[in-house]
Amino acid sequence: MQSKNLLLIICLLATLTLSSQSCFPEGLAFSAQSQIDQFASVNVGCKKINGNLTILGKNIKNLDGLSQITEVGGDIYITSCDSIINIDGLKNIQKVGGAIRIQNNPQLMSIGFQHLKHAKGDFFYISSNPKIKSLNKMNRLDSISGIFQIWNQDSISSLTGLDSLTFVGKDIAIFKNKNLKNLNGLSSLVHVGDGFRVYENATLSTLDALSVDLKIDGPLVINDNSTLSDCAARAICEYIKNPSSFMVFNNNSSGCGSVSDVQTACISSGDHLTSIDEIKIYPNPASEFITFEGIKFKESVATLYDINGQTLMKMDVKQQPSFDISHLPVGLYIIKVGSFYSKLYIQR
Repeated sequence: MQSKNLLLIICLLATLTLSSQSCFPEGLAFSAQSQIDQFASVNVGCKKINGNLTILGKNIKNLDGLSQITEVGGDIYITSCDSIINIDGLKNIQKVGGAIRIQNNPQLMSIGFQHLKHAKGDFFYISSNPKIKSLNKMNRLDSISGIFQIWNQDSISSLTGLDSLTFVGKDIAIFKNKNLKNLNGLSSLVHVGDGFRVYENATLSTLDALSVDLKIDGPLVINDNSTLSDCAARAICEYIKNPSSFMVFNNNSSGCGSVSDVQTACISSGDHLTSIDEIKIYPNPASEFITFEGIKFKESVATLYDINGQTLMKMDVKQQPSFDISHLPVGLYIIKVGSFYSKLYIQR
């Protein structure tokens, strides 16, 4: 009898352990606050939703009853919830295997994914939640496998809160956010696997938050940002030098209205030039001649530009290390060797 009781206990423990690991392979949908409030008591130990998690109900105000969930194997949809104020009940979710869509929630104040690190689905969309002012509760998110888009978020002024995000597997698009002033929050982003698109952000003025280490494997599209005048972020300048696809700069403010405008800004702005400490150019400041030393690149031609990006001289620095610059006016110039840039001052 004792052995039968022991076997029964073992079976019960095994069932409880299994239920604590995963549940709802077919997914789970909520349409009322009462369903959310009862979830924990009805589904003791259910921490991983194997299927999709859908929140769609006009009277849903919070997701506090879902705080035991740590992983969703499918998609998460939180859409058209007229009364929801926060989603802090999802704060313990660390991984999402599918897509995420948070859209058309007029009272939503914040996105409470405090522990989310990986979003592995085809897309992560944040759109049309007019009361969200920041993304501060997403500060552990480090990778998105698919497309990442933020659009029609009228109260967001920066992207602060995405500071841990380093990898986006496909396209990233930031558009139609009428009060977005900068891209602060994307300084850790180093890889975008497809296009990088920033358009129709009416108050955006600069892209300088982007890391110089950012690599974009796809098209670069910056257009219809009416107040955007500073596109010469180091990441953008590096892309222009070695583009992986096509570039579009159009209908932005002066200085960012075309590819040539941005090229000129990159050349003339010393803050956005790659250092060439391996190469010595002396004297600097110079008056009559300049001499090159330390050229170790396959590319041996140095190009001298004025501050407007106009090519003035091309010099084969391996064939002839010294060059006469006595005919050039006093001022600031830029020298390019291979993909490296340096300032040159001429004084007399």
